[in-house]
Amino acid sequence: MRIELVPSLATPAPSGGILFRTSAPVGRAQCRALESALAFGDALSPVSGHFGAIRAMVDIALKALSPAVNDPSRAVQALDEIEDILAELAPGIAKREALLAAHPDASVLRDGTRSWADYVAAATDEIRQFGTGSVQIQRRLRALFDTLAEQAPEPEAPPA
Repeated sequence: MRIELVPSLATPAPSGGILFRTSAPVGRAQCRALESALAFGDALSPVSGHFGAIRAMVDIALKALSPAVNDPSRAVQALDEIEDILAELAPGIAKREALLAAHPDASVLRDGTRSWADYVAAATDEIRQFGTGSVQIQRRLRALFDTLAEQAPEPEAPPA
């Protein structure tokens, strides 16, 4: 039987929403077994994993870049932490992609994973947007992309 997790991993699952699609009918007991295999919690907290930690650092940077705070140095510190997280992630994503390529039937796992581009976009897009007026932010983002381009395996090289 093919089982597809409908909401992406680490995204909100609406109450009463569809959690799974299956290639064959399932009974109540099977539905309960599938539901019990899930873990629900705060997906965007720093303790939930790399993506949550990245989003927490992005939030700090965005607050620092707000007109009320106007502290680009604090945003640069957040980018330092974001760079460390991305550098730690890079090798594992290449290994995961190779494993998934070797097992094309692992579609449920593939559907719930984030790509290297997803992580880089989540880490930099909003900061790039709200930091356009700061030379300090633009210089730090360029340095982050240069560092990641050197460290990331070829298929994971970040966009320039």
